[in-house]
Amino acid sequence: MNIVLNHRASSEPRSLTLEQLKDLSLKLINLNKDIIVHIISVPSEYEILKDLVNKLDKENIKLLPKTEGIGEAAGLLKYSDMLVSVDTGLIHIASVYNIPIVGIYPLTENSAKLFEPKSERYEIVRGTKSGYTIEGVSLDKVAKSVNKILEESVYDKRCVV
Repeated sequence: MNIVLNHRASSEPRSLTLEQLKDLSLKLINLNKDIIVHIISVPSEYEILKDLVNKLDKENIKLLPKTEGIGEAAGLLKYSDMLVSVDTGLIHIASVYNIPIVGIYPLTENSAKLFEPKSERYEIVRGTKSGYTIEGVSLDKVAKSVNKILEESVYDKRCVV
């Protein structure tokens, strides 16, 4: 199970911190031994994230190759099993590929209504502070949402057999 994890939005209040990124990565790999978390980076943060992944030293937490634009990122995303991301264009790209998504959105009503994923299967977890911020988002809720989708996927596969 290859999960792409994107922590960076267009502004700091809508982005996960590096500490939150680290914590969420560890929570996700602890859900299931078959999960591989692939952290995606904006070019300017590639070296910082490379250091973070190296320090974590976990076989199932990896950094995706450095991309130079959204087209290259879309190409990498196409082959993933799930996207966990703050509210960015990657969510919309994953929707085009109908990839399951766990989106991290601000509490603001319009954000989720206007920019929700269009994939058949998605979950939205929101921050708890008013405004255009994800402050107060529960990483445990994000991990539970990922697990919920994983459990449904396993169940669906069993029904097909």
